Amino acid sequence: MGGSVVLYAVLFSWLPETTAWRVMFMAGLLPALLVFYVRRAVPEPALSLESRARRTPGRSGLFAIFRPGVLRVTLIGGLLGVVRTAATTR
Repeated sequence: MGGSVVLYAVLFSWLPETTAWRVMFMAGLLPALLVFYVRRAVPEPALSLESRARRTPGRSGLFAIFRPGVLRVTLIGGLLGVVRTAATTR
């Protein structure tokens, strides 16, 4: 976070405002580009590949929270979230 504050101070003191925000935006894209490169260049660990191969096809992802074993917890958690949001927005 400290680096972004320094970059902001330097850019907005040296460049016009209409250019400085664009340069800041482009600087913010650099970490995303690094992530894309790392995701492509670094091989998947063997343990992860084995785990993925053992996984059974079927319901997974978001809808897994609605299966019978965890449905009750999902509903209670959702209701608590709604109640908390309603209580804090008044």
